[in-house]
Amino acid sequence: AAHEEQLQPLRIQVEELYQALHAYAAGLESEPDRLETVNTRLAEVEKVTRRHGGDVEAALTRLAEAEQELAALEEVQDTLAAMDARVQALAGKLHSLCGKLSGRRK
Repeated sequence: AAHEEQLQPLRIQVEELYQALHAYAAGLESEPDRLETVNTRLAEVEKVTRRHGGDVEAALTRLAEAEQELAALEEVQDTLAAMDARVQALAGKLHSLCGKLSGRRK
């Protein structure tokens, strides 16, 4: 009987653990595609990490570098667009001046 009293708290804990695991398993069953989704995402992460340094930290470092390079390229593209607009404006002005000069020569 003394052992029964000592085992009672353990029985309660085991029963609570069983109920918690049962509830967890029921939650997993309600999302049958979840495991496939997680495995697919994990495979993608592993592929990227292999390609860019072998671990997540190296891949994140490469991502930050690529983002900086992209920002620099976007700045260059903006500068080129501004320069192109300026060239177009100057070409128009040159064309106008050439027309005026041609008119004066006649």
